[in-house]
Amino acid sequence: MYLYLFLLSTAITLGQAEDKFTNDGISPHIVGGSDAEAGEFPYLVSLRIRQKGEILDGHVCGGSILTYRWVVSAAHCTVNVKPVDIRIVAGSIKLSEGGSIYYVDRIVNGNFENRTKSDDISLIKTKTDIVFNKYVRSILLSLGPVPVGEDAMIVGWGFTDKYRTRRTDVLQKLMVHIRPYDVCLKYLPNYFKDTHTKICIQREYGKGVCHGESGSPLIYQGLLYGIASFNIDNHCGVGVPTVYTEVRPYMTWIYSTIYT
Repeated sequence: MYLYLFLLSTAITLGQAEDKFTNDGISPHIVGGSDAEAGEFPYLVSLRIRQKGEILDGHVCGGSILTYRWVVSAAHCTVNVKPVDIRIVAGSIKLSEGGSIYYVDRIVNGNFENRTKSDDISLIKTKTDIVFNKYVRSILLSLGPVPVGEDAMIVGWGFTDKYRTRRTDVLQKLMVHIRPYDVCLKYLPNYFKDTHTKICIQREYGKGVCHGESGSPLIYQGLLYGIASFNIDNHCGVGVPTVYTEVRPYMTWIYSTIYT
């Protein structure tokens, strides 16, 4: 089952993510992935956020286009971030060139709680319509249950080695295993037991998610199932699971936000 959001709304924003999580979880990037092709993931956007007075030119988080005016990302990216301090870049697999820039009109965060990483989802509205073409379009939201035991796709920009020394300019993709959430709970304190809004993904040593790329999608059969939330520890590509926010429990909130 799936849901297609198509109402006129506005798209996107992002927030301070790279220095948000330290010892108890970090924002993810992809280790051991491969280059994406132009137009392969046309719903993915780069969120550029002004941090500590810097100029608006650095990628901080990812996001997914839901409609002509709305993007979904992670709340820890957008908490305490003003719309004026965010730009959205759509339509390019390279951070250094291409794509179209959109200004942000509004940011709506869920009831995000940093300690437990609960409700780590946000909606961002653009000031103008996002122009769709073969490199830019929306993604469908899944209404079905998380397909535990199946392989799904993750995408993102950033560090490509476990030591966090090499960043990529080209969008990376990687197939991952969706695991029972009990696998993630083995690594997590008791206050992470809110299992109905989280997805656990994992790969073998040398492949996985690393520092920097929160808000990007977890995709299964072309549908959006999850949003990158946090790594369980500071190790990248060493077989430790990563946690994504499941989209389905927030469907009512997404609808009510976009349509009102």
